[in-house]
Formats: sequence, C-alpha cells, structure tokens
Amino acid sequence: FANGVDDIGKIDNTAWSTIVDSPNARLLAPWAEKMWAVDNVAPATVQYTRTSTSLLPLNVELWTGAGSGAQLIGKGGRVESLQNLNEKLYTFKRDQIDVFTTFYTDAALPVLNIEPISKNTGAVNHRAVTIVENDIWFLAPNLEIRSLGKEANYFQDTRTEDMSYVIQRHKRDLDPDQSGAVAWYNDGIYKLALQERGSSQNNLIFTYDRDTGGWGFDQATSPQVACTVDGRSFFAVSGNSGQIYEDENGYTDNGFAMSWGGQTGLHDNGEPDMYKYARYLFVRGARSENVVITAYLLGEDFTRLETHTVPIPTAAEIAAGDTVVAGDWGMVGDIVGGGGYTGPEAGAPPVYRFDRMLSVSSTARMFGVEFESSINAQRIFIDQVKLKYIPRPERYTPVDA
Repeated sequence: FANGVDDIGKIDNTAWSTIVDSPNARLLAPWAEKMWAVDNVAPATVQYTRTSTSLLPLNVELWTGAGSGAQLIGKGGRVESLQNLNEKLYTFKRDQIDVFTTFYTDAALPVLNIEPISKNTGAVNHRAVTIVENDIWFLAPNLEIRSLGKEANYFQDTRTEDMSYVIQRHKRDLDPDQSGAVAWYNDGIYKLALQERGSSQNNLIFTYDRDTGGWGFDQATSPQVACTVDGRSFFAVSGNSGQIYEDENGYTDNGFAMSWGGQTGLHDNGEPDMYKYARYLFVRGARSENVVITAYLLGEDFTRLETHTVPIPTAAEIAAGDTVVAGDWGMVGDIVGGGGYTGPEAGAPPVYRFDRMLSVSSTARMFGVEFESSINAQRIFIDQVKLKYIPRPERYTPVDA
C-alpha cells in the first residue's frame, strides 16, 4: 500500500505492517521480480528493490543494498503513473511516456533498457490511467482519451482511439483542472469521472461500451479513486470516511431511476442549405413491458424541436411474445440500451416489438432523433429510425432520409 506520505504498508494474512527503509511511495508497481516506486522527494525518479528469487522472495521489500537502485526518467518533471502490462513497465509524465522492456541484472553493472513511446503527450495523473483488455488507456492533459497502442512513436502522439469526440463536445462544461480525474474498466465498460466547471468533485461520469461503441453518463457519487478486482469494480468518493462502494450493483443509479439514451447524427440528405418540413417519424424496435420511450425530433445544433412518446407495450404486442432473436433485424448501427438485446435469455426481462409512425411538423435544414427512457432492470432495442419530410412546403414530394 502506498499513499505518498508513509512507509509502504503490507498485509500478511490479517497482520498489517510497514516496510522498513522503504520510500514514502505514491506510485507502486511490480516488474522484473522487483518492486518499483516513485515518491514526492524525487518525483522524476523510479526507485526499485533488490531482485526477488525463489530462495529470497522478500527481496521485494529491500529498498537498499546490492541490487536496489533508482532511475531518473528524462530531465526532470514528475512521473504521474506506473503501469505493468505484458511484462513491461510503462512510465507516464504529463508530456512523456517511456517503457522499460528488459532489466539485465547478471552483469556487475545492471542494464535497464528504456524505450521512448511519446515525447509529446502523457497522462494527467495515475488514477486516470487504466488497463483496458490488452492495452492502456489514459486521459491526456488536453482532455483526449488515448490508447497506448503498444507501438513506439518517437515523433508523434500515441494512437488516439475514436472516442474523444464526446469529451470534446462537453469540454466547455468541464473544469480546466482535471488533475483529480478517475478512470476504471470492467466487463467491456470504460468509465471516466471528471469535474464539471466550478465543481470540486468528479460529478460527471462518462461511460463507453466497447461492444456497441456507445457513450453514456453514469450517476455514481463523485469517485475519487477506483479499482477492479476479480471482475468487480469498487470506488471511494470524495470526503467519505473510508466507505467503499461497488459499481454496477443493484437496480438504481445511486438511488435514481436508471436511465438510457441514444442520439443519431444530424442529416440533411445532401442538401444542407434547403429548409425541410418534417411530417412523419417512423421508429421500429422493442422494449420491456413497463418501459416508456421518449423521442425528440432534433434540429440544427441538436435543438429539441418536438417531443413524442412510445408508450408501454400494448396487449397485442405482449400477446405476440418475446420473439426477437439474434440477427433478426441486423444490428449494424443500432442504438442499443440495457446492454443490448439479442434474444431471450434465462432470467432476462422479455422485450416486445413495436412499430410507430409519429406525426411531426417542424421545419429545419437538418434533422436528428434522440431517445431517452428509464429502464430499471428492463431493456430497450431501437432498430430503425426513418424521417419523412417535404423538401419545400409548396411541393409535397415525400422523401425518405
């Protein structure tokens, strides 16, 4: 255990103790049969223990003497994160990323091989760096979510996944100082907690589903630190007294109704300067028995022009049964909620198909559609959205877009 103030702590069975002569580490990671640490006294230096062996396993607690040492990273600054992945140790500063690939210790003078990954970008802090499957994702100082990519790139930034656009769209709502950002990953879901402008806590939580590529927002209570252990995620919140919360557990979002939403892009049918008069909105999908879906017709700048509802399933829809099966509608580009629905599952709430033609009457140069609902322990599946409009009010020529 490392907190940047005290000696490194450990729990042996149920006994707590501290390691003598250890640094007051704020970062701690295992690699190459050693423990590696960074403290606040030498923030650009990575210190390491002696090498652990089968005969001397407690060498990982010896920070002084033969085999231990320290390595300066760059010419100064502050190491923000240490991450061990695929038998390599990665160091992150705010403007630099390096990787330790091998440590040859058989010679009289140990040889540590260090390779640069990027000289242009890094991570805002340790808590915003997390392992995602076989990669490392991190929040850069310019508020881009980046993937390490595991390929050295000496002259350009590391590969950027196509996901930062959501953060950029909300950038004006975010506080310029995100030094307390927190990220965690579990079971295909990446979460990033950031501060809204003027807030002192991480009260805005972005979620990203790697399976569907969909973004959303979570209502967990201001995470300050988070971790994933054995397929379960836990976090502590700002200002609490040692209480730990388990994420994705229960049937509400921290006491609020569990919400779902999806939004299309804006479409102009290749005629961005022509005003169009919307007449009908067709929506096809499925939802659980007690779910009401709210549909918004959007205009320029994603302005909500009209509000409509898809009510709870009718008796006829329920009588038709839970008939959706995998691949039934072709799921490319679908808006999926509640984890997506690909057919009946044991213990899962059923969904019932619907087809709705909603009458609309708005004029704009481009249109989009947004959906939202409360889905506590329920499911939603939107398969098809079609808008019928008149290109010019004086010419009634229906056009599908």
